[in-house]
Amino acid sequence: MKKNYEDYILAVWEIMETNDRVLIKDVGERLKTSVPTAWEELHRLKSMGFITFEKEGVKFTEIGYQIAKRIIMNHRIAELFVYKMLEVPWQDAHEEVMEFEHSLKDILMDKLWKNMGNPLTCPHGNPINPEEKGNEINLNEVGDGKYKLKRITYEDHTLLRNLASNFIFPGTEVMITKYDKGWEISGPNGKTEVNLKLARSIRLM
Repeated sequence: MKKNYEDYILAVWEIMETNDRVLIKDVGERLKTSVPTAWEELHRLKSMGFITFEKEGVKFTEIGYQIAKRIIMNHRIAELFVYKMLEVPWQDAHEEVMEFEHSLKDILMDKLWKNMGNPLTCPHGNPINPEEKGNEINLNEVGDGKYKLKRITYEDHTLLRNLASNFIFPGTEVMITKYDKGWEISGPNGKTEVNLKLARSIRLM
């Protein structure tokens, strides 16, 4: 299925927020498309004036950043709606809204958000207003000890499923243990191993 251009903007934002650097191959991997397809679609975004290609990777232009903020906001509102109102499993919310979110105008998304009580975050802890991140620390920067899970920036389905199976959600107190290949997150129902790559997406407080 061909991806909407908004899906590419969402992927760029997720990767940028997680890794700081966005490469074309990473966008293709995130959207399960080939590198040539990702290259073509990203160059379309460039022609629209939304992104640029720098030595450091893909960057948003000023107008692209403003458009991306709204897309991210809509995505997180849609996730919250299907999770809370339609009882879509936590780990499935991200993928389930990838088509649904494109069909509603911004004004309807705002009304949906208001009718849910203007919650501050999506089910995965990410702020509805993507600029309001607050205090947090990356998993790959902490030592062993107790923390609270704050959010998951790169909503990888397998990671979310593993966390959910161990009742590890935003706000859950967890024990972090470092080992050679990554980290171990212990929650109320067991342990989840997180590799070096995905550790960048987990924020703690």
